[in-house]
Amino acid sequence: MGPGPIFRRTAMKALSKNLLKILKNFRNKKAGVFIDDSNLYYAQKETGWRVDWKKLKKFLEKYCQVLIYNYYAALPDKSDINYKPTIKYLDYVKKAASVKVKPLKYVKTVKGITVKKGDVDVEIVLDVVRNIDKLEIIFVASGDSDYLELKK
Repeated sequence: MGPGPIFRRTAMKALSKNLLKILKNFRNKKAGVFIDDSNLYYAQKETGWRVDWKKLKKFLEKYCQVLIYNYYAALPDKSDINYKPTIKYLDYVKKAASVKVKPLKYVKTVKGITVKKGDVDVEIVLDVVRNIDKLEIIFVASGDSDYLELKK
């Protein structure tokens, strides 16, 4: 069971207040946004929150010049039950972002269980590095702490 509605409103209010303070410092700066679907999917599922990527882009554009807005995802095989819903969702995301996909991996464990792996970490890091000289601000939306090294 996720956080209750009162907690969510209070948390969002506090987050919004702090975020607005930060964003005011970003006026007219060139920004790149790199969204990690694989890690955010589970964070959103766990909290019950959903991010509208189209609205987020419009929000950020009020504060900075969004030059890059990339959404990275692993695409299930056509035989996977999640293929069609994923395609439908990515078609929606494409209205706001440049969608970059790679095939979802199906890995069998020692116990014979198939685990789905959709890491896009390397792709995001490479795109950040390739574009670092033309950006003043970089947003990485993910639930993965591996990206903390990028701040250096």
